[in-house]
Amino acid sequence: MRTAELSLITEHDDLHVLYVNQLGATELQAFQNACADSGQSSGFVGKLFSDIFREFLEEAGAPCPEMLNSLHGRFDLAIRVKDINDPTFRMKMFCWATTGAPRVMREGEPIRVSSTLIFVSAWLNKNQRFTWWKMMMNLI
Repeated sequence: MRTAELSLITEHDDLHVLYVNQLGATELQAFQNACADSGQSSGFVGKLFSDIFREFLEEAGAPCPEMLNSLHGRFDLAIRVKDINDPTFRMKMFCWATTGAPRVMREGEPIRVSSTLIFVSAWLNKNQRFTWWKMMMNLI
């Protein structure tokens, strides 16, 4: 019973998550440059992937309400979409998606999240090169 009580998610630290940075110096600099290029209003400037991901988990509400509304009725009833504005909703869904349960068992291994930056370059046409960086999150 005590384990079940301690497994409730009321804040980020309850998740028992470990962020692993797998970015080398070049990739880390590219990520920081991309954050800087996004502008001050983005809130990404000077942050690591773990900071951005943690902030996302701690926010409430649907990141894109229009997309959520387009999926209305497609969620299993076990997922209480009506609670989406609860400050722990995203954390619980993340926990559920990674562990198979909406609660954390403190005795177990932490949820490990690693980040990898992949350089993607493509030609839109013979005169225009399109380049971007893609941040990948791996659950290990």
